[in-house]
Amino acid sequence: MLQSPRLLLRRFLPTDAPAFYQLNSLPSVVHYTARPALTSEAQALAVLTDAAFSAEDDVGLGRFACVDKNSHQLLGLVGLRRETEMARQALAPVLLGYRFLPATWGQGFATEAASALLDYAFSQLQLPAVAATVYRQNQASLQVLKKLGFCQQALAQEQNHPSAIAREFTNQRETSSALIYLVRQAHRE
Repeated sequence: MLQSPRLLLRRFLPTDAPAFYQLNSLPSVVHYTARPALTSEAQALAVLTDAAFSAEDDVGLGRFACVDKNSHQLLGLVGLRRETEMARQALAPVLLGYRFLPATWGQGFATEAASALLDYAFSQLQLPAVAATVYRQNQASLQVLKKLGFCQQALAQEQNHPSAIAREFTNQRETSSALIYLVRQAHRE
């Protein structure tokens, strides 16, 4: 379990299915992700108990539930996952991702959770770099990444981008959008 000043970052449990559904059923939350909105708590439970969801837990990667220390409410998620296409391009082998309930937006939770996870990634996992992708239109997320020290490495029209993640986005979105690829090195100057 990881901690930040206001959050506990822990692995998801099957009992998180109702809160996981609440988070991932909101169109405003999943708008900039490669996944469609969940449609039921049963679907949320199926995702949480699917082996693919926790496949990278054993190597320290994977998704973490972001739980408010005071209310014990699940506010969002933050995670690290392998990105093989970017690794082949010699950029960064691991991607950072996060999403939070709209009621928490603008309160620094994404920055706080991602910062704790990056500290873990660099100090415990000894990763040399972590990457993130974000749509140019998602200015709030772009600002979070910049606060965390990420620097833009690439800009691509999603339908022409070689990354598998960009292809996933293309399947979910009707219009072309610029996808920004950012990297944060372990040791910043």
